[in-house]
Amino acid sequence: MFFVYFYFWFFENYEKLFKNIKLKLNAFRKKEKSPILNYPFSFAIILFILSSFIAVAIADFSNSAMGIYKAYFIEAVFIFILSFDFIKKEGKEKIIFALASSSLLLSLFALWQRFNESFWLGGGERVSSIFPYPNALGLFLGPIIILIYFQIINYIKKEKKEWIKIIFLVITFTTSFLAIYFAKSDGALIAVLASLFFFSLFISRRFLIGFLVLGLLAIIIIFSQNTLRTYVLDKIQLKDFSGEVRKQQWKETWKMMTSSPHLFIFGTGLSNYQKEIKPFHQDGIFFNKDRDPDFRRKIVIFDEKYKAEHWRPVEIYMYPHNILLNFWTELGLLGLISFLALITQYFYFGFKFIKKNKVFALGLMAIMLEIIIHGTVDVPYFKNDLSFLFWIFVSFMAIEWVKKDFSLKEKK
Repeated sequence: MFFVYFYFWFFENYEKLFKNIKLKLNAFRKKEKSPILNYPFSFAIILFILSSFIAVAIADFSNSAMGIYKAYFIEAVFIFILSFDFIKKEGKEKIIFALASSSLLLSLFALWQRFNESFWLGGGERVSSIFPYPNALGLFLGPIIILIYFQIINYIKKEKKEWIKIIFLVITFTTSFLAIYFAKSDGALIAVLASLFFFSLFISRRFLIGFLVLGLLAIIIIFSQNTLRTYVLDKIQLKDFSGEVRKQQWKETWKMMTSSPHLFIFGTGLSNYQKEIKPFHQDGIFFNKDRDPDFRRKIVIFDEKYKAEHWRPVEIYMYPHNILLNFWTELGLLGLISFLALITQYFYFGFKFIKKNKVFALGLMAIMLEIIIHGTVDVPYFKNDLSFLFWIFVSFMAIEWVKKDFSLKEKK
């Protein structure tokens, strides 16, 4: 689908593209200012593509590395250009409703799984919709839920209400949120709630008061019930089994990356993490599932029966499940710096145009915050659909920058 769209876009715009390239080259030769403005984020994007190519070379241009390079970097950045160009001509609403429609279909299928008896008899405990594992559903739906939420507010604030669109988006928001809940994707759930809460505080005074009251009520409910309080605190402090696995992964990754200057600077190369982490990987962890206060001492004593009850095997995952470690291991320091530069510029743009379209600016920043929060414990970029989604959201921010035209005003 990507190549079909790219094919038609290229042959519709190739004359303009070559003309722009010619103008840029002439300006460069004459040492003049180019009449063609660069795409927003262009410097960070160039670093991003360069670091990913170096990462392919580090991985000896293996088939898997080349495949990831094509899908997560080349195609994904082209999606940014295609989306940017589309929004410039058609506006952003069509893309928003396309993403919302995808979310509705995925979430309806997830809800069907939840209430389908044969699914549960087959051993399913967490819904995953069409994806092979539940967290993939949360990773995809999380940022789109944020987008839908702020688009609903945009419509409600209009004098002329478009009720059909509002109802459709409210239904999609509800089903998508329920899908994440039934997927038991805790990272997505926490990221969505935290992002919605934080940025809703800035929409208006009414939202500020309302969300502060909701936040206070949530804290009272959580801390008034021992079971719920323990569950929430365990999730936040990463004391449950999933959290302990993540902490072990991060320790192993840090040991690996600091074991040699080459790994520290250049990383493992694309699709090479599992191979490089093997010498540093621990086959399993001891997990204090019973909250035994004497757990540490008994582990040191190394009682065989106690070990068998509390030992949990841990596999080698494809990535270290932390957004910073993911980019550092795959792309090296240059890749990590390019990603941080992109995110910094993204929020800078967001704050710059907040006076023009407050709700949408807050929404775009909330989307990126959701990706970052979820990314502290998962992999919100290194997957075909997620890399495309990421750059579509970046294109939303880029088009607002161009419309506001800050760069030209600052130069004046």
